[in-house]
Amino acid sequence: MKIRCHLRISFIIAFVQASFMSSTCMSNTTWGKLIGNDSHAEVGDDIESVGINGFITSGHEIHFTETNQLKAYVRIRKVKLDGEIEWESAFGRAGVDTLGVCRRLKNGGYLAAGGTKPAGAIVINGWLVKLDNGGKIMWQKEYCCGKESWFNDICELSDGSFAVIGAMESSVGDSFPFRVFLLRVDRTGNLVWARAIGNGVQGPGFSIKATSDGNIVLCGTTFSTGINDPWDLWVAKFDRNGNVLWQKSYGSGGSLKYGETGNQITELPGGNLVVVGSRAVFKSGGYSLFIELNPNGQPLWAKVLSSGNISKIDDETLCVTLLKNGEFLILNQRSTSESEGLETWILCLSKDAKIVWQLLCGQPKQDTILMSAIETADNEIVAYGYTTNGTSESYRALMLQIPRSGVVGDQCPNNIRSAHGLIKDVHLQERTPLSSIFTPKITIRQTHAMYKVGITSIKDWCSN
Repeated sequence: MKIRCHLRISFIIAFVQASFMSSTCMSNTTWGKLIGNDSHAEVGDDIESVGINGFITSGHEIHFTETNQLKAYVRIRKVKLDGEIEWESAFGRAGVDTLGVCRRLKNGGYLAAGGTKPAGAIVINGWLVKLDNGGKIMWQKEYCCGKESWFNDICELSDGSFAVIGAMESSVGDSFPFRVFLLRVDRTGNLVWARAIGNGVQGPGFSIKATSDGNIVLCGTTFSTGINDPWDLWVAKFDRNGNVLWQKSYGSGGSLKYGETGNQITELPGGNLVVVGSRAVFKSGGYSLFIELNPNGQPLWAKVLSSGNISKIDDETLCVTLLKNGEFLILNQRSTSESEGLETWILCLSKDAKIVWQLLCGQPKQDTILMSAIETADNEIVAYGYTTNGTSESYRALMLQIPRSGVVGDQCPNNIRSAHGLIKDVHLQERTPLSSIFTPKITIRQTHAMYKVGITSIKDWCSN
């Protein structure tokens, strides 16, 4: 079963080696920057706009000790619109620490969410870290449920509290190894309520958003009640007191065996919801999935996107960004039987889900995965993720800017090229999920991550 090959929080990473990449960009409107040091690998997870002041990126660097023990440290950076780093904050606890998302707060500062596993600890715990405007830690807390757990996404509510979604380890014998972990904390990280969703048939939760009616919506994956589908895309709406308003799952209902997954949810002006993810095809490849729901979760339309022959290509949507003019920017992970690596398929879709432009990003025999994207204050697109150089497994964080028009010229001819994917309508059956909801016991502990000193190396990614 394929459920989001590259999770925002990744705790088991294959051995990586350091590498060096260097090339030259010819324009300040299309540029790519590799970020990291020769002593370790670095993965970019998320990017958040801070208006005319640029953007915030979050990710983690990966180290191995002489005894081959994995260590991961957090890297959060404030970046100007031209790609210059204004400040960076690196910290950890000599174990495995990752913060896959970092959100700008209405009253200043940032809140980051992920997971922490100090050296010698048995399980990973969900982790929240509050930063001031300069990247200094104001408070940090871990949320322990007695099992493996971590956070994948956060949103700020109108009263200044936060809703957090992630994964909690299931019981032995359950259909999915993890269930949804949902909680609300106040502005200083104290627990307001917590929910675990699933009775052995629920996958993890990936995305959460505050809605204009004062509630929260979330998405993930659940075991299917359909005849041929192994798993379904799952969406739920909760009020701010932790009561479920509705939950629904969506599957194909056809003769073929499909599995649908929800990776990100976004509210549109007017209250409709857009969910993106994937549709895996049994014994074949997969499609990117893009659906719109009304505020009550009823499907309005559903589309699948494919960058090529389904028997040779596996596509999955990781991110959707609502652009200022109402169009959508879609980031898709793409693997083929021929490329021996992972690429990113970037699409701009119109309001009615027609392709405006599309690009492929990456090279054969390397991984180039863009995890998140924003539209900047100067109307450009900046995406953040990671890449390898093809000669080793070493990762570098990758920050890429392309024009809003999708026309990149000849600045990066070997790394960005035209794409010729297709989009088509599909029918999804709305079903009633089997998931149950209960209140887990949570213990909150203060953590003491220490700042880590390191000089970041930045190299141009474009090659001519």
